[in-house]
Amino acid sequence: MKLLFLTIGFFWFNIVTAQLSDSTIFNSDFEKQVFKNYLNQSTVKTLDLLLAVQHPSNAGDIEKSINDFAAGLEKKGFNKYNRKKQMKTIYDQVHSRFLKKYEEEAYFPDIFTSGNYNCVTATALYALVLDYFKIDYIIKETPNHVFLVADPNSTSYLFETTLPANGVMQFSDRFKKNYIDYLRNNKIISETEYKTNSFDDLFQKHYESSKVINPAQLAALQYYNKGIFDFNADRYALAATNFEKANLIYPSLNIRFLLSSSLQNQLVDQAEKKKYDGKTFAKFVSLNSSNAEGKQQSANHFKAITSEMVINRPNVPGYALFYSEFRKNVSDSVDIKEYEQIYHEILAYYNQLTYNYEKVFYHAARAYQANPENIRNQQIVLESILNFVKESDKMDQITIDTLMNYTLEFPFLVNSDTYLRLLSFGFVLNIPKGGIKLTSDELARNLNTMEKFGKQLLLLNTNDEVIEKLFSESAATLVRDYNYDDAERVLRKGLEIVPGSDDMKQQLSTISRSKEDMKKFMKNSYVQVPSSMLITPPPYKDEEVYASVKKYLGKCWKVDFYKKDGRTKETIVEQLNFIFMPNNKMKFRTGNEEHWGTWKLIESGPTLSLKSNEDQQQLTILIYEASATQMRGIMSPYKVENKKIEFNVCEK
Repeated sequence: MKLLFLTIGFFWFNIVTAQLSDSTIFNSDFEKQVFKNYLNQSTVKTLDLLLAVQHPSNAGDIEKSINDFAAGLEKKGFNKYNRKKQMKTIYDQVHSRFLKKYEEEAYFPDIFTSGNYNCVTATALYALVLDYFKIDYIIKETPNHVFLVADPNSTSYLFETTLPANGVMQFSDRFKKNYIDYLRNNKIISETEYKTNSFDDLFQKHYESSKVINPAQLAALQYYNKGIFDFNADRYALAATNFEKANLIYPSLNIRFLLSSSLQNQLVDQAEKKKYDGKTFAKFVSLNSSNAEGKQQSANHFKAITSEMVINRPNVPGYALFYSEFRKNVSDSVDIKEYEQIYHEILAYYNQLTYNYEKVFYHAARAYQANPENIRNQQIVLESILNFVKESDKMDQITIDTLMNYTLEFPFLVNSDTYLRLLSFGFVLNIPKGGIKLTSDELARNLNTMEKFGKQLLLLNTNDEVIEKLFSESAATLVRDYNYDDAERVLRKGLEIVPGSDDMKQQLSTISRSKEDMKKFMKNSYVQVPSSMLITPPPYKDEEVYASVKKYLGKCWKVDFYKKDGRTKETIVEQLNFIFMPNNKMKFRTGNEEHWGTWKLIESGPTLSLKSNEDQQQLTILIYEASATQMRGIMSPYKVENKKIEFNVCEK
């Protein structure tokens, strides 16, 4: 016999919705229906409860046999006997008619096939006959015996079917010690009582000593006895099933003790064979949910399974199935947050190792929800978001709305300067399009969103410093692209929300000075070039042209470069083919040679910036006219060497 692990708690199963939903514990539809009726407090015959353990095909014959026997006694004048003679008649006649051989392992239907019986089944038969004659009785249970006292208020006739010493279970010293330790751990007995009494005395006192039970509980003892035989034969799965059914009808302390021990040994077997069953674990956790020691033992077992199935010998689909079975079968009264955290945290770690950042975030978010205070969960959430955003092929799945929702769902993110920089980048640059600058209208919409978001953060009692960082970093991002006007707009929005921010005031002042300096620099630089020597564009609306270029640029273009006067097509001085790709890469051909580079479209102008990968040469082209088939512009628009350029759609 394996060691009994004694850490079960006082948890009463949600019987109908939990155990009864596990139809696998029943051996027949008849047995399942009997339990369902009993647990729903419907009318159930005692005989059906007794037959359910081994439902025979001739169940109707058994009931007829009992009724015919009792009717035969009536014909012989039974009702005219005095009470003492009635008791003796029933005792003798039942024994003579039905009880042939005492067997420890016997069940109620056996009486009517082989005549084998034990104290439980014989007592049950006597009870049915007494019920027929409407004679009162009580059934008494001791740790290793069951007997019946008929007519307890008068003759108190003892129906002793076997010697008590021949009971089903003999208790070893080890069993007694484990049981008493269990009572001590669960504070059913005090430390003083534990230290001042022997194990034998305590066991005799607490292990169901001479307890009165009802006929349904008597029927449950059949499952209890069946579980004992399975347990002693190391058939722990069968033992647990029988103890579970016994517990449904008769939820006594010792039955729960043996059920927990069976489940524990079953889990040990599964661990040795590396075959884990979520349903078994769920039952053990449910049974131990109110005991601190039992809960710790359950958590340790789950951690061991987690380590084995995800780290030591990775079988993530099997682990997910184990967890799904556990969640489906565990009692609703169990707090599973610790299990959720362990499960999602380990899967976040696993997917991080395999660079599946989308799944990393999914599991990290759920680990955080299970325990928001856990700083490791917070770190995994932050890292998963940052890594997910870094993936170029995932960039189009990230929007500013997504980032805002992350911030509200995971408030700790505002404490990360890295995340605030990402958030500010999202407000002033177009994240889904790989960092290409927003149009004025798009930026204006994002600024309004940014303002509402900042006010929302204030309502959530976010520190003013967080909002200052958000607006300041957004402005700094715009300044790096020389978008001074937009940077000023951002800071003014921020100051409307946090008017007392000295940092934003100082930054706004600095940007204003820098803008003026830049204007002076540009003016001084351009006046050095005589305007008569520059090719200048005709009047145009830069926002409309920018929108057209942005819409139509991604295709193949034949590009003609003209002399500075740009008046006739005969003045073409160079011709190239360009293919502009969505990821800011470009391919261009000169004759039979093919080269690669990058491109960037800037709203100001609008200006198309081209850069060769080979010699790093950079071209700046101001576009003043654009359609689906043709674009016109000026290369190096503010320099003496500027040229007129014409783009015409070509075949790739």
